[in-house]
Amino acid sequence: NNTGRGTVAKDNIVFRDKLSDYNLFKGKIADLVPNDQGVSYELASALFTDYTDKKRVIFLPKGGKMIATDDGLPSFPDGTIIAKTFFYPPRDAVGDSRQWLLETRLLIHKDGQWNAATYQWNAAQDEAF
Repeated sequence: NNTGRGTVAKDNIVFRDKLSDYNLFKGKIADLVPNDQGVSYELASALFTDYTDKKRVIFLPKGGKMIATDDGLPSFPDGTIIAKTFFYPPRDAVGDSRQWLLETRLLIHKDGQWNAATYQWNAAQDEAF
């Protein structure tokens, strides 16, 4: 939103140490399967990011709804989390069939403010910190 435009706001939450602490994905976290509150989406015009692919998911709080505002942009309820994971897709080489997860960025909406954090995936590809 444009409230306080031109000013830098400090995070108004304490971020958790591990991505898995948010319970955003079900099953094996590296599979990036959203929980029941998450909806995957694609952008019509995505930016180039060094040949990485991206998985984007919006998680609305239970009972929460996005609302269109007068300027046509969505307004999100508090508790919304937007996650974007950057990864290299599987290679075609023999024996290399899994994606390589790099980082997951979270935007968390609280008290009308967006808070941002980046989680880096470990070498084992089973957690991001």
